Amino acid sequence: MVMPQMQGVVMSDYGSGTITPKIRDLILSLSKEYDIPSIIDSRYAIFNFVGTDYVKQNDAELASAVGYKIDNEDSLYKAAQEFLVKMQAKGILVTRGEKGMTLFEANGDVHNIPVSDKSEVFDVSGAGDTCVATFITALATGAMPSQAAELSNFASGIAVRKMGTATVSDEELIAVLKK
Repeated sequence: MVMPQMQGVVMSDYGSGTITPKIRDLILSLSKEYDIPSIIDSRYAIFNFVGTDYVKQNDAELASAVGYKIDNEDSLYKAAQEFLVKMQAKGILVTRGEKGMTLFEANGDVHNIPVSDKSEVFDVSGAGDTCVATFITALATGAMPSQAAELSNFASGIAVRKMGTATVSDEELIAVLKK
């Protein structure tokens, strides 16, 4: 079995039916059994993934999930807290465009992370994928959730400055971190 050898699980639900209920339930069950951190990014059926350790949502997806407009910091905090309870998650990472991202942890900690580089944004395609991949990789290597969120913010900042769905190399991330 592969699962015990894994160090992190990313589930990206694009609504294509690849993550069936049976597959989802198996992944969630095994990730809990083997204490493997998991994250979900889904704009279509987020509440099908209750029990995932971490959830990535952009501000519009979060507003849709809670059913009301998020137009200030207070409503963001309220929405995130409600969402965390509904999702039974350890944390929610909310990407907020030019406002950066905010990590809300179930223990009450809130980490506001400003945009890492205010250079021109060329294309946001794939930035969410970069965010979740970097976040779970950092957690899998022992980073605290706040550190993982900061690292994912840097990686996403690199990705949006490239055209099309882009990858971020180790070298690019290290160079940004050295600045």
